[in-house]
Amino acid sequence: MAEICNELLRALENAVGSEYMAYGEAVGADYGHDELAGGVAHMPAAVVQAGSTEEVSAVLRLCSAAG
Repeated sequence: MAEICNELLRALENAVGSEYMAYGEAVGADYGHDELAGGVAHMPAAVVQAGSTEEVSAVLRLCSAAG
């Protein structure tokens, strides 16, 4: 699993709301594989469920700034 800093996690939670964020052990196994890539498994550091184009834009801006 990739590492993600607490500052970025807080910023993402502020952007979409904590109920639309999962990270660490809260990320379900369904997010850790790609059914089209022949079973490639990789657990993401976080899952963000943006609810609007504005939230998508904010998430991309935050992730880009974090590198």
